[in-house]
Amino acid sequence: MEAPGRVARLPRFVAMDDRSSPASPSTDPERQSGQSHELDAVAAALGAVTREIRRAARAIPGVTLIEAQASAGQRFVLREIKRGLDQLDARRLTSEPSRPMLVAPPDGSNPRPDVSAPTVEEKMSALLSRSMHDTPNESRRTLHEVLVGELVPDEARILSALSDGSSYPLVHIAGPGVGSYQKLVLENASSVGRAAGVALPDRVHLYVSHLRRLGLVEVGPEDHSLKDEYDILLTEPNLRALIAATGKGPRGARIIRRTVRMSDLGRELWEAASSPQDAGGDDRNAPAG
Repeated sequence: MEAPGRVARLPRFVAMDDRSSPASPSTDPERQSGQSHELDAVAAALGAVTREIRRAARAIPGVTLIEAQASAGQRFVLREIKRGLDQLDARRLTSEPSRPMLVAPPDGSNPRPDVSAPTVEEKMSALLSRSMHDTPNESRRTLHEVLVGELVPDEARILSALSDGSSYPLVHIAGPGVGSYQKLVLENASSVGRAAGVALPDRVHLYVSHLRRLGLVEVGPEDHSLKDEYDILLTEPNLRALIAATGKGPRGARIIRRTVRMSDLGRELWEAASSPQDAGGDDRNAPAG
C-alpha cells in the first residue's frame, strides 16, 4: 500500500514543477520577495550565533589577553611591511634616471603633467633618506656628478685650460658713476676662453659667470705681469663696442682688472674626473679625507 501512495503523489509533484517552470524569478515578484526575506532571516540568525560565540569565548579567562596580543602583533607586522616598502620607494626614486615632467600627446594638444613622475615631496624625502646611509665618499661622488651635469662643453674646456694652476686676465666693465654707485655693464670677460679654444668666444663671460656660481673657479686681484694680455683682451670686438657705447672721458667706462683661476672645488672635481678609481668600485671602506 505504501508504494502505490508514493506513485500517486508523483504526478502531483511533476504537475507543480511543470506549473512553476514557465515563470522565472524576475516574473514572480512575490516569490522573489519571499526568498529575499528568508535569506535576510538566515543571515541575521548566523550573525546572532556568531556574536554569542564571540561573547562566550571572551568570557573564558585569558582569551581577551590573547586577542589583544594578536591585534598588537598584526599592527607590528603591518608597520614593518610599510617601512620596508617606503625604503624600497626611496631607493627607487634616487636610483632611477630623471623622467620628463611633461608628456606631449600624439594629437599635438597641450601637454599634460606626467603623474608617474615623483613629486617635490617625494624627491626631498628620498634625498633625506639617502643622506642617512651614504658615506662621505658617496656624497662627494654625488656632488661631482651634479657639477659635471651642469657643465656645457665650452665650460669643460675652460676648466681644462685652468687645470694646470695658471691664471688668466679677467675684466669687469663699469658704467659712469662714483664708488659703489658704478653699475657693471659687463662682468667676467676673460681671455681664458680663447686660450681654451671654445666654440663661442663671445659667450666666455657667461661661461665664467656660471663656473663662478658653481664654485669651480674664483676671481683674484689684478696681475701686473699680464699687462700685455689685458691689452689684447680689451681689443676684442665685443668689448671695444661695449666700451665705446658706454662713453668717453670722465663719463666713460671704467675697466676693472682681475684674474681668474681654478678653485679648490674645481681642482677636486678635475682630479676626480681624471682618476680611474672614480669610474667605479666600492669605496665604502675608503677614508673620508
